[in-house]
Amino acid sequence: MNSALSSASANSALEQVLRADFAVTPTSVQAPGFSLDVANRLRSESAFSAVEEYRQGVFGVNGSAQELIATDPTILDRVENVKMQAGSLADLQDGDVLIYKTVAEDHHWQVGQTITAEFARTGKRSLRIVGIFGDNRGLANYVVTLGTFERNFTQQLDATILLKTAPGVSAGQARAAAQRVTTAFPNVKIENQEELRKTTASQINQVLGLIDALLALSIMIAFFGVANTLGLSILERTRELGLLRSVGMARRQVRAMVRWESVIISVFGAVLGMAIGVFFGWAMVRALKSQGINVLALPGRQLSLYLLIAALFGRGAGGSSSSSLRSSGKATAIVSSGRRCSTSAAARMTIRSASIVGGWTRLLGQRCRTRTTLTSAHSRVICAPR
Repeated sequence: MNSALSSASANSALEQVLRADFAVTPTSVQAPGFSLDVANRLRSESAFSAVEEYRQGVFGVNGSAQELIATDPTILDRVENVKMQAGSLADLQDGDVLIYKTVAEDHHWQVGQTITAEFARTGKRSLRIVGIFGDNRGLANYVVTLGTFERNFTQQLDATILLKTAPGVSAGQARAAAQRVTTAFPNVKIENQEELRKTTASQINQVLGLIDALLALSIMIAFFGVANTLGLSILERTRELGLLRSVGMARRQVRAMVRWESVIISVFGAVLGMAIGVFFGWAMVRALKSQGINVLALPGRQLSLYLLIAALFGRGAGGSSSSSLRSSGKATAIVSSGRRCSTSAAARMTIRSASIVGGWTRLLGQRCRTRTTLTSAHSRVICAPR
């Protein structure tokens, strides 16, 4: 559930925000960035009308580390959909900063105020707030110009480059132009919007794969739990199961009853777990809406598969527990002398006509008589050899 929720939210965010046709990103997620020469060479290609660089860095605000993104504000709205709630994107100059709405609300910041930022290279610097933008998870909580970034950071590497195809240029021609540049840089790759969404979803699924592994482990634990519970239940119901056998229920019918009981318990637990998971997924969307998690996606096939696995595991647990039925015949019959019949003999008894009282019937080749007394609720089965 969490995996589908995060992937769907990421895809929705890219669809709503991204206006660029192509993105140049590092081939490795762990890479800090790539050379600025990539953007410079792409600008020399006439196939693109906009080449937007993004650089990432960490700085200090109010004693805590925060991430910022540096970009060119003059062409930012051509590659991304930036919804300004206050101020203007065009007002962003060197020494200014744009702030995400939630951060501004938390600190009670408004346009025109000045915040004190601390950089590792230059120390404390004042940044003037010129705008507050709304939901846009393509940007960090703080956005500055490339000039501000160059003055305050030592390492100058691009994290991403967004490309907008020029009018009259086909997607194939634009990709070919970009590949001519990226061929000289093996540490970067070019992707269109669809490929970028798949890559983002793949990265999220890899991180959330640990949750699926823990889920599989919990299913295995539940399997042994159901098997042990049914095994104890069978041992506690020895007399009841023996009575069912004595009045005509076949061994296979008792085993089927135990298996179906196991399946019902497993499926009920799986359905209850899914309902709780859907509720918490909905609650997570409500709580993290401001962080870009705003889509609740229900993976129908995955949930159906989990339900089927639960049913199969339940059947398997019932099959393993049915082995306890071999000892369930201890109280199936009481002989007239006061001693019980042997377990194996009592478990094989099948009365063809249970309505006969005080008469004779046959139990697997034995001539047996059922005697019922008025002072006892028990029936005594007297068996004689053929």
